[in-house]
Amino acid sequence: MNLDHLTYFKTLVELGSRSETAERLSITPSTLSLALSKLEQEVGVPLIQKKRGSVELTSEGEVFYEYVEASLRFLNNGLKLLREKRGGGVQSEIVIGVVFSVQSKDWSRIINRFRLKTHGDVLIRVVQSSTPSLIEDIKRGSVDVAFAGTMGSDREVRFDPCWSQEAVLVVNRLHPLASCDEISLADLSNQHLISYNLTGPLGAELTELVKDYDLAIDCLYSDEITLASMVVGNPDMIAIACRSWLLDSFDQDIKLVKIKEAPGDFHQMYLCSSALVRHSNTVEEFIDIVLDYCSKSFK
Repeated sequence: MNLDHLTYFKTLVELGSRSETAERLSITPSTLSLALSKLEQEVGVPLIQKKRGSVELTSEGEVFYEYVEASLRFLNNGLKLLREKRGGGVQSEIVIGVVFSVQSKDWSRIINRFRLKTHGDVLIRVVQSSTPSLIEDIKRGSVDVAFAGTMGSDREVRFDPCWSQEAVLVVNRLHPLASCDEISLADLSNQHLISYNLTGPLGAELTELVKDYDLAIDCLYSDEITLASMVVGNPDMIAIACRSWLLDSFDQDIKLVKIKEAPGDFHQMYLCSSALVRHSNTVEEFIDIVLDYCSKSFK
């Protein structure tokens, strides 16, 4: 089976456009069409529905795509390992995914330790996104590791606990509740509350935290900076957020107030990596450094 044809098929499915796929792969549309036709002849079933202007898979195509995506991912990982071996055991680049609240002094120390260990020979590329997106990136192999939450058990992903975050109220210093050091959720029923959207793990944890209280919460926001900015701009708002270094820059305008019912380990952060592929020495080195740092710093 032609490897190029499989790559063309995978790229077409992911981009959803024949013209964009041809441009991305630096081939002509006719070359793409011919390759897909040959692939369908080889597998013996139609993979793509014959519709003008859109790319829709047949039921057989949907099944085939899952195997093609996984096969190419494993193959690319094998090539990466071979290049590392040829290069003296050092992978030239590591791609690290992070949710926005991770980049703190601890993050900086981990990166510095890794640079010292690898003598600065490894290029570190950072991708910022949400937990659901980063988990998918891990599965696709587009990132090597990720600092994120968890979307539940997943046999394709390894979750190593790193540290936990506390849930707090972000209160404008002009708000009457800014005089409090701790507030019960029961006292917030008449407040204008905002918090994280419900698509990621924080949404599920927030729902669990407030389930016994009659609270109306606008769950629209993705990160602490946006939540704090909303509170600064509207003194009547109160945000439920994770305690994060990102909130420090708003210290003159906001106060962080403890939530009586919130556990100290409200949100667990993990180092996520693929559970299905063999990691390069460089990636394993990074994982070891992170877990060693976390075991000594967050007991």
